[in-house]
Amino acid sequence: MADEQCIHDLSPLSCAVCSPPARASVAAFVIYDYGPWVEAGFPGRCADCGETVSPGDQIRADGQGGWLCGMCGEIPGEFSRSDWDWS
Repeated sequence: MADEQCIHDLSPLSCAVCSPPARASVAAFVIYDYGPWVEAGFPGRCADCGETVSPGDQIRADGQGGWLCGMCGEIPGEFSRSDWDWS
């Protein structure tokens, strides 16, 4: 029994046109270079969403010279500030 060949005279698995799309074997990782949470001392704007930041709001450095508001600074899977029991 001869191996089947695609229309390009190649094995269907080795042909870049006829082969099924490859699945990623390594999960994509996102590296966050955010700073720690601090209290804003001055008014400003979030570097991501542009919302106003007021003195006393929780912010963190975005790693690129800007500051992130409480919503934009959250990292998926990170223990959130809102998870703390403040009572």
